[in-house]
Amino acid sequence: MADYILKEDQLKLVVELLKEQDVSERIDYCKDTFGTRTPEYRFCTKAAGYIKSQKSYQSDFRKYLETYVDNIVMDRIMIERLTKDHPILTKGIKEIEGFKTLMGGFCNNLDTDELVRRLIDDEHVYYKRPDGEYSVFNRIDTNYSALAVALTFYYNSKGAFELLMHDMGNKLSKVDWNSLAVSWIDHFFNEELEPYDPRSENFRASGPIFDTDSSPSYVLFNKMFDPKNIKVDSKKIFDSILKVLKDVRERGFATEDLFQEKLDEYGIPYKRYARDYGFVDRFLGVDFVVQKGNEWLPVQVKSSKNEPQYRIEELDCDEPIIAIKDGNDFRLNNSRGFERYFCDFLKVCRKD
Repeated sequence: MADYILKEDQLKLVVELLKEQDVSERIDYCKDTFGTRTPEYRFCTKAAGYIKSQKSYQSDFRKYLETYVDNIVMDRIMIERLTKDHPILTKGIKEIEGFKTLMGGFCNNLDTDELVRRLIDDEHVYYKRPDGEYSVFNRIDTNYSALAVALTFYYNSKGAFELLMHDMGNKLSKVDWNSLAVSWIDHFFNEELEPYDPRSENFRASGPIFDTDSSPSYVLFNKMFDPKNIKVDSKKIFDSILKVLKDVRERGFATEDLFQEKLDEYGIPYKRYARDYGFVDRFLGVDFVVQKGNEWLPVQVKSSKNEPQYRIEELDCDEPIIAIKDGNDFRLNNSRGFERYFCDFLKVCRKD
C-alpha cells in the first residue's frame, strides 16, 4: 500500500488536542478531521473513550516518545532526566511539602509522603526547548483525545479502514466499533496481540487487514517527525506543533488568570499553584487555595465541564472547590457564580 504522510494540518490538530479534554470537543475534533460517515470517525470516537479509561496507555505513549527523542537526532526538542538533586525536582518537592503544611489538617487523603517518595525513586523526564526553557510537550501524557486521533492516523496510514470498508460492503453498521477500537489500540501498545478482524472468513483467508509492525509507535513517530521519512519540511511541522501547543496552553492560563483577577477584585486571600510544571497542579490537581478564616480551601479551575470526577476530589478535603469557566464568570461546585459563592455563601470577600 502507498506510504501515508500526515499532512501539516493533521499534525497540528493532533497536538492541539493535547490539552482539550471535553467529550463534546473530542467528538468534534474527530468529526472535523474525519467527517461523520467514515470508519475513521467511528474508530476515533471509540478510541478516545477507551484510551481515557486506560491511563497506562497514556503513560506508555509518553515513554515511547521519550525513547524516540532519545535515539533520533532532533534539533527542536530535548529531554532532561530529573534526578533527586535536580533543581526542578527539589523545587517541586518543596512546593508539595509546603502545600501539605498548609492543607494537611483539612484533607483526609493527602498522602504527600508517598508521592514524594515516588518522585525521588522514579525517573522523570522534562521536555525542554533547545534554549533550555520549558516545552509544552510536557503535557503529552494526559491527553487521550490527541492519542486517539494519532492512532486513527496510524491505522489509516496502513490502509486498514479502506480495506475494511471494501470487504464489509461499505456498511459502517456491520462493524462492532467498540471491539475494533479496543483490539487495535491494545495491539498498538502490545504488537504481539492479534488485532481483531471483523471480516468474513473468506476475506480473512485472503490476507490480514493490515500489515503489522514490530514497533507501531516508532513507525508513527517516523511519519510525524523524522525528516528521512516525511515528505514535507519537518522543521516547519515541528514549529507549527509547538505553536499550537503554546496557544492551547495560553488559553488554559487565561482561564486561571481570570480566576486570579476575580480573587484580587474581591480581596480574597489566595495562593496560586497553576504554572508550567507545577508539582501541586500536576500531581494533585490543585490550581489555587483560598483562605476562609483559619482554613485553606483547594480550588481546581477548568475551562469547561469535562470530567465525571476531578482529581482534586481524590484528596477528600473538607471544602474542595471546582471552578468551571462560564463566560466571564465561573460556576463554583456546579451551582453558584463567583460572587454568590465566595461573597454570599463563603463570606470571604473583602471588596470595598
